[in-house]
Amino acid sequence: MIKSTLDAFALMRGPFTETMVYADTNALKTWWKKIQLQYFGLISANNTFLACQYFTVRGVRTLNGKLVQHKLSNYYQKHPHPEAAPIPAKVSYYHFMDESFHFNSSTIISHNVITCLKPPTAFERLVANLGLLGCQRDHFHFSAVINGIFWYDPALYGKIYRVLRSRIFEMSDKDAKEMMRRCFTEESEGLKRSFSTHQEAMKSYQVYVEKLDYLWKRNLDMSLMATNSISRYLANQKRGFQGFEHRDNLFISHANTQKGREESESFV
Repeated sequence: MIKSTLDAFALMRGPFTETMVYADTNALKTWWKKIQLQYFGLISANNTFLACQYFTVRGVRTLNGKLVQHKLSNYYQKHPHPEAAPIPAKVSYYHFMDESFHFNSSTIISHNVITCLKPPTAFERLVANLGLLGCQRDHFHFSAVINGIFWYDPALYGKIYRVLRSRIFEMSDKDAKEMMRRCFTEESEGLKRSFSTHQEAMKSYQVYVEKLDYLWKRNLDMSLMATNSISRYLANQKRGFQGFEHRDNLFISHANTQKGREESESFV
């Protein structure tokens, strides 16, 4: 029963899957990650150690959610009348409880159940370490838009631009791009807080995996995540934004697309 459950989870979502708004990809990268995911599901179906590795990566991923949701749930937990607390506060609390359940179940399997198995072979160690290294890549980024990791800000440029050009803000093309340039390519308090969350997550991951003796040093140290910094973020944003700001009025093409879609729907 436990084995079949592990296999089902491993097939459902593997260590190489991209998350959130990480859109720095192309058709070749997407195809290659799909192949990796399918291969992991195939080899873990008959390998208990590798099936457990799904929960190692899952534990790291949900640890980040647990850290964020714990802070958001404090308002509800300290509210004098929890039943009268705002609905978003209740949602944050139950989200925290859900993340805690996933984290605890992952920890039991990846830290305790795995000790009952034979020591991993060289191949099993390789696959396990590649999975965790892939998790580090997913968690490499932090965001000026959202206080958290995963988020790849260049993927949000177009959406934020349309919001600034909408009836809510009514900015011109020039003003919207200037606002975005300052938000993404200059240091800010929000960016510092997001980087602090990134560092907190990285240190928590180090503690989480420190007793897993089959891991490479670069995974024990989370050295890939550690190479990111505010200066590196700003340099990447400056490169990414150069191409975006020189594009013609993006709002007009978006508005025309929306208008055409609405006309088609009304015709139907």
